[in-house]
Amino acid sequence: MKRIASLLLVLAMLASSLAACAGDPAQTDDTSAADTTLSAETETTAPAETEASAYNYLPEKNYNGYEYRILYQSGIRYYPRQIDPTETNGDIVNDTAYDRNMAVETKYNVKTKGYPLAKNDILNSARNHVKAGDDAFDVFYGRIDHMASFTNEGNALDLAKMEYIDLSQPWYNQDINAGMNIKGHQYIVSSEFINVLLANTLALYFNKRIAYDEMKLPDLYEIALDGKWTIDKMTEMIKGASRDLDGDGKMTHMDTYGYGAFRMNNGALALQYGMGQFTTKFDENGDPQLILNSDRMAQVVSKINTLTTGGEYYSGTGNGEQAEITLFKEGRIMFLSAIFMQTDLNMREMKDEYGVLPHPKLNEDQEKYYSTINVDCYMYAVPITVKDQERSTVLFEAYSYEGYKTVYPGYFELALKAKYSHDDVSSQIYDLIMSNRIVDFGFVFGREVGIRDIISTLATSGSTDFASIYASKEAAAKAAYAEIMKAYQ
Repeated sequence: MKRIASLLLVLAMLASSLAACAGDPAQTDDTSAADTTLSAETETTAPAETEASAYNYLPEKNYNGYEYRILYQSGIRYYPRQIDPTETNGDIVNDTAYDRNMAVETKYNVKTKGYPLAKNDILNSARNHVKAGDDAFDVFYGRIDHMASFTNEGNALDLAKMEYIDLSQPWYNQDINAGMNIKGHQYIVSSEFINVLLANTLALYFNKRIAYDEMKLPDLYEIALDGKWTIDKMTEMIKGASRDLDGDGKMTHMDTYGYGAFRMNNGALALQYGMGQFTTKFDENGDPQLILNSDRMAQVVSKINTLTTGGEYYSGTGNGEQAEITLFKEGRIMFLSAIFMQTDLNMREMKDEYGVLPHPKLNEDQEKYYSTINVDCYMYAVPITVKDQERSTVLFEAYSYEGYKTVYPGYFELALKAKYSHDDVSSQIYDLIMSNRIVDFGFVFGREVGIRDIISTLATSGSTDFASIYASKEAAAKAAYAEIMKAYQ
């Protein structure tokens, strides 16, 4: 039974992650989604229990059947089953979420209830409830840009000041939360309550057949682990990878390419951040400063332009945002920028074997590889209108802990690093990718002014005119940042 239960943990994480940040919201009940039934014959080893426990400091309470309310975006696959399933039904996503909730519900005598709202309604609804002083929900689980708007208006609790929230614990991602911790205040938080952050980490996948059999490339893992995986090496390696397979004299979605990205706004940022060029940094006073206008950024823009205009890049224009994934799955893209969840959603169907790499460094002098996350990933905030702040935060801590204790190790150690890998070395690469994930202030709070996405604008247009587009956005970005910081003084 332990073996069966551990597999439940693995597959639940995989399935629950599929649409939370990067799946097509229009595909509400896609029957082509990953099979989530359990085979009793499958054997695996349960992940080790974590030594840390939220119950070491959380109070013993009986909340007398209280309904813990989660506001979340509707129309996304797996959310209803991941958030508040009412019974077990043999579906792994449903049953594992049910077990996680039951652990908290049993300990504190509560019920878990999700309240879905449409994407176009959820932010205004959350704002209006708070404005009216309504105790309408215990936690708002929303897209990063929604959370930035919601919290900037003073609608959320400072979780860094809550007695029973310990942001230093491993069920809170330290690297990601650092970009949202402003002068010691934490209004937006990433936790393992509903674990989508890991599955939405960006990596660079490669087709082994194209890389090794056709292009005769050296051992890519060895290069990466030696710290020598750079943008110049990648650009050089893709030369000649594109093939006009159908012989029509044109490069279309029917042909083979050296590089592609699942959503170029993600791919371009993954390359930029991978080369160590971030959007902002905090100064000695804890205020965000724009750092895009730099010599390093000029190199980043030039190198991404070379990568995407050299005839080896597949843009997917006119063929839908899933086109790059389809080409990679069919063995027609050598390198693909994509999030971890695609390993289960699409790559397990591949005939060819694939490998995984961090996004490349700017040069070998760069000390570390850096990774980032899907720009549309989801975070949490607790509204200031909850009547019992202790109760809401105690329960949030408990749900976050239970998610971390079971789902995270199952997904990362057993699924990504074992079940969905084609070799013994990729587990080291996954650790490398995870070791330095970056989300800075500008990543979270820069969407509305467009400053964060300059690189994707340039990449998709084939332009290198960074100076002009930056000049057109700099003043607005600085003004927006200054206005945001008023809430943190």
